[in-house]
Amino acid sequence: MRRYFGRETIVYLAALALSVLAFVLLGNTGAGIIAAMLILYAALAVVMTFAGGRSLTVRLTAQGEQAKGIPARAAMLIRNRSWVPVFRCDAVIAAENLLTGLRSDTKLTCGILPGKSRVSEFTAGDACCGEMQLQLEKMTVGDPLRILFREIKTKDVQTEILIRPEIAGTGIRTELLDQYEMESFRYADNRVGSDASETVSIREYADGDSMRSIHWKLSAKTDDLLVREPGFPVDNRLMVIADKRLPAPDENENAGKKDRLMEIDEMTEAALAVSFSLAGRGIRHRFGWHDLRQDIWRTEDIAAAEDVYRILRSFLASPVQEDEIDAAQHFLGAETEKNFSAYLLVTPDEGGSETGIMRLREYGYVTVYSTEEYRQKVD
Repeated sequence: MRRYFGRETIVYLAALALSVLAFVLLGNTGAGIIAAMLILYAALAVVMTFAGGRSLTVRLTAQGEQAKGIPARAAMLIRNRSWVPVFRCDAVIAAENLLTGLRSDTKLTCGILPGKSRVSEFTAGDACCGEMQLQLEKMTVGDPLRILFREIKTKDVQTEILIRPEIAGTGIRTELLDQYEMESFRYADNRVGSDASETVSIREYADGDSMRSIHWKLSAKTDDLLVREPGFPVDNRLMVIADKRLPAPDENENAGKKDRLMEIDEMTEAALAVSFSLAGRGIRHRFGWHDLRQDIWRTEDIAAAEDVYRILRSFLASPVQEDEIDAAQHFLGAETEKNFSAYLLVTPDEGGSETGIMRLREYGYVTVYSTEEYRQKVD
């Protein structure tokens, strides 16, 4: 439903009523003049409100990306294609960090002459990294005092700003990275290589063997559980899993909100820093996470540092929210490839991911990297 009146209207009506009463009851000529002027202004306000703003085009622009903690410049561009001036235009720009869910509004006011354009600049940014979406939430036109206004329809007007995280790879212990380059790990005989179809021998199942190595047809014939003995793998296929679950809030609501935003920022930087460091060493891997907004599993190939920057926007636009299921379980339940030698789980809550970690170990070597460890290394 469109609105036409606000608080300014109440003030206007009160002033009009007082001036009319003063003129009628007291015979005050000055009050009569004021009342007449107020009535005349009301008539003009009707014309200004309903004649103006009939042909406006609106566009939002912003810096493509900015470092976190530094305000990014943005602007609203309005063009009045009508011959009637817009005496007052009010707009509300909603800025939402898609990663954290934090939202803020910016209010802009301007006037536009016929056939002219107007640019209203403002700033947007966040202390946390993420994909900042700017959207025109509401726009109204009316008289300069805004005693009368009307909301106007606009097409989907929005733009985005990438709030960059710090992903220089700092805070990652060298032992974590070294293990993926060790020959003993690369050629471990209980790991599946890129050519797992090459079977060297058949043996009985032993504790710790991957369920994927079981030779089901032969096991059914012999009534014994038998596994394939694979040849040496020719590569070290690694999956980095980023856990985008939000830890439980603290008892102190205000402190908890600040801490939770910091946790989101840290867990995001930790996952990206791990991938960036691996790519810097030439260790090709896959990078995956569960997109809670769309409820799908996303996987990206990372061969070089440039690939980490390539996936930034989609990773930062995926929200961090509370979730009962950890990322490892989301991965195992997704219809995606699971033929990896090793898995590196980056999580803010190692204890809360025990179920997924245990199941993941059935598929390959698992290493857990917590955001607490990342925080201590950075500090």
